[in-house]
Amino acid sequence: MRRRVGAMVGYARFVNLLIGRIGELSFRMKFQQRFVKIGYELQDRSRGYKRGDLSLLRNTKRLCDLNIKIASERFDSCEEKGVLLQPNDCIPISLYKLLPARKKWPLIFAFHKEFDFNKRLQQKLEEKIELREEIDNLYLSPKVNFEDEDRLIDYIIQRIRSDISLLENPGEASWKVISQHKSIQITKANIVSRYYQALTTQGNMHFSYVNELTDIDVFINSILKCQSPKDVVYVLQKLNI
Repeated sequence: MRRRVGAMVGYARFVNLLIGRIGELSFRMKFQQRFVKIGYELQDRSRGYKRGDLSLLRNTKRLCDLNIKIASERFDSCEEKGVLLQPNDCIPISLYKLLPARKKWPLIFAFHKEFDFNKRLQQKLEEKIELREEIDNLYLSPKVNFEDEDRLIDYIIQRIRSDISLLENPGEASWKVISQHKSIQITKANIVSRYYQALTTQGNMHFSYVNELTDIDVFINSILKCQSPKDVVYVLQKLNI
């Protein structure tokens, strides 16, 4: 599949995709075997840019989807932009990912918070001039192929992997989750005080990392006996995850 990407936004788009892929790899490295031990399988769905990055399967049956995110930049001006959260406790989710609600498989957003990650990653790319040139050259084309983006992301990760602690030491990363259902309920109650859309961007809802997200261990322990998507929905709502 091909799409038009302007030269000015191509680099920023690529960095966001690269951060997303690093998050997915780190999450799988940390939790793959843990899920296997309790009878689950993590299936990669990130290629093709679907709304869920990973699916959680039991006996080949898809139970829920996971959207993996690194909160890689702090929203320092959130309060002056009308988002009534503290910058260190402000986590964004694009509104289009929240809505509409999924009917078949529940969706869970999994976050690792590391607010200087974007800045440090871009510094690493600037140090390796040939990598930055590869990215710029990709977006010189009037239409960019998703598969070409994927290949370059994989190549760059191989080149800088040893400098990324999330990949070298994935066990040290902490993760928290919030379900799509809970996110929608918070959105309905707080959209005026939590929503912000910058120019040329898709609007984000914002959530409290401390008070509204749940430690991933609680989520994993809660689904030990789940056999169907309805079972997952039940425990998510019962525990307010």
